[in-house]
Amino acid sequence: MKQIRVTSTIAIFALLLFISCGVKKITNSPVPPETITITSSHCDVAFYDFDTDFDSLSNPITWTTDIGTIDSSGRWSYAPTLADVGVMIPVTITATDSLRNNFTAIIEMNLTNEVPLFYHFYHPFNVRAGVPTVVQLGVTDDCDPVYFSVVSGPATVDSLSGLLTIDAPENIDLQTIVVQASDLKDSSRYEFEILVQTGSLFKIEIPEIGDSNEQVLQGQHVKVPVNLISGNMIDGYDLLIGFDNTALSFQSATPGTDLVDDDWEYFTYRYIPTVDCNNCPSALIRLTAIAETNNGPNHPIIDGVNELAVLDFLVTNDRSLECQEIPIRFFWVDCGDNTLSSEQGYELHISEVVFDGDELMFPPNGIEIQDSLFGFPTYFGTQEECYVPVVGKPTPIRDVSFNNGSVTIACADAIDSRGDLNLNFVANEIADAVLYANYFIYGIGQFNINTEGQIAASDVNADGLALSVADLAYLIRIIAGDALSDIPSVDATLTSSNGTLNINAEMGAVLIVINGEITADLLATNMSMISSFDGVNTRILIYSLEGNIFSGDFIKVLGTIVSIEFGSAQGATVSVQL
Repeated sequence: MKQIRVTSTIAIFALLLFISCGVKKITNSPVPPETITITSSHCDVAFYDFDTDFDSLSNPITWTTDIGTIDSSGRWSYAPTLADVGVMIPVTITATDSLRNNFTAIIEMNLTNEVPLFYHFYHPFNVRAGVPTVVQLGVTDDCDPVYFSVVSGPATVDSLSGLLTIDAPENIDLQTIVVQASDLKDSSRYEFEILVQTGSLFKIEIPEIGDSNEQVLQGQHVKVPVNLISGNMIDGYDLLIGFDNTALSFQSATPGTDLVDDDWEYFTYRYIPTVDCNNCPSALIRLTAIAETNNGPNHPIIDGVNELAVLDFLVTNDRSLECQEIPIRFFWVDCGDNTLSSEQGYELHISEVVFDGDELMFPPNGIEIQDSLFGFPTYFGTQEECYVPVVGKPTPIRDVSFNNGSVTIACADAIDSRGDLNLNFVANEIADAVLYANYFIYGIGQFNINTEGQIAASDVNADGLALSVADLAYLIRIIAGDALSDIPSVDATLTSSNGTLNINAEMGAVLIVINGEITADLLATNMSMISSFDGVNTRILIYSLEGNIFSGDFIKVLGTIVSIEFGSAQGATVSVQL
């Protein structure tokens, strides 16, 4: 309890103004009675100590007061009430010594009251149309009981507990509720908005990423947020998300910006690269976050969140997956998966409905796939076995919708035309062939305009394999004007005799990588050869910008072959037998 202590010396029974830090000794000279002002909360016992600086045994003092009490030591005290607030109450203190000397002091009490103030909470507050939503109102106040009331809006409130019940009809969208708190002396009001919605109260969404305005390029990172798009007031979540790890390589997960801004105290993720069960995705990510943990005086702000987490994926370079939509879906293995916590952990929210697929094709949310009887593991939501009421225990609440998302990998021709490796908007020209040939000898640094766009344009023969010698051979065929629309596959046999390499089928180009720094003799006629040593291996490319082809003995080279790749005369990838 807060107390105010004022001291004075009654050597001459003269009192000065209240000083809270100690005793004020007064000189022994006659002065008129002085007024002492005490400002204090009405919830605290007000007291004042009069101190003597002489022997009270030889000269005893008798104390009197008209309000409150004062003991023989000179301590005056008074327990005020709420009715005393706002009224200046003068108190007369009289001291009489054995010589019948009377001295008087006046204490004026200025008693205060704290106005009850509402705790701020996040709004617009999401409520479900036609379904009562209960909200606990809270206020800061001093020692007085607080009484609650609803001034306006579709709600009722328990006047003593502050338990507010919002019951909004379906015919309103955004509406204001005004509530009041009073301690019978002062009152305050709080105004907030409710957003009335049909469907689930909580909605979690993984967006669909990848379109003409936001292309997802192969070999690049893509950030995928997990968002709470309604029902923002939560204090924890446990989410399980499945995806195809042959298309998307998971890198990391970070807490959403709202969790960081509001100082949520716990966030973690766990990557599960392989899943051994039927009907399971090839990989899973578990996300867990808690706003408040038992770790001392630091406390987060619970005022609503939207972005729960951000997933970082590396998109595959497999060109057969260009233009593909890669689903990212919520997945359930047991009852604890994909749940939300609110009201400091007293409420657990589970799936009411799960949506999958394109929202544009199946408005407004996609296809509903919730099936509570399918059984675990499942893509189809929390199972019915998790929703069995138990007497004396809170039942999970089915009021969360989950919207699955996806990543659509950009098509090569959406980034740039096939064959336009130099990105000059002219595909399949001689400059593209020269640039392509230089890539095979000098590496990816040759694509310095837009690396991903140039890689995408390199799949000239459209077989799903970018950056292949077959693509170079097919590009040369296009330039020569005799490219086939249907490219036949080719099987060939490669032989080697004393360093001389021989191929038994007609080829358009070949890339040979030899360990160490070596020289080679070109045996194929009407063909060009370029080579470069990269510090470890020598890379040799045999090709013809005129469209010539070769077979039989084509090169003499001594050294260990690290790799060899052919492109057929018509630009197909060649399966070679040694």
